[in-house]
Amino acid sequence: MVSVAGSLTRDPAAIIHGEQRTVMASHLSAHFEWLRTWARHCLLYARPLAIAPGLGWAWILALSFLALYVALALVFPAGISRCAQTFESQPGQSIIAAVIGVLLSPIVIILLCITVIGVAAIPFLLVACSAPACLARPSCWHGLTPMPCA
Repeated sequence: MVSVAGSLTRDPAAIIHGEQRTVMASHLSAHFEWLRTWARHCLLYARPLAIAPGLGWAWILALSFLALYVALALVFPAGISRCAQTFESQPGQSIIAAVIGVLLSPIVIILLCITVIGVAAIPFLLVACSAPACLARPSCWHGLTPMPCA
């Protein structure tokens, strides 16, 4: 019988044939209680955030990204407008380019790791790959306007 990331509670009259093993004992899983809380209240309900004790870190993370997106929108308004225009005029090509970029970036990183000199270029590649994603997200909200009153 195997217990993963927890303790085993069994009936005293239970007969177990074989070994009894504990993987990721409770002293180790205590460090991941924050993740267990998030999985219980958010992941199992298919939502990124919830109002529950122990989820303050998730709200801080989400609000930090929101602040980053607002700051980028204020600092780079022309870039956000161009991203929004590209998404509106060529949505299919934008999605295909994003999917190809996500699929090819691990391959490029592995190839850079194989060449020893290329390891120094990996941080620059990660910044170059994440910068368009940071600009694309606020541009999705650029054209949103409230519904007109009927």
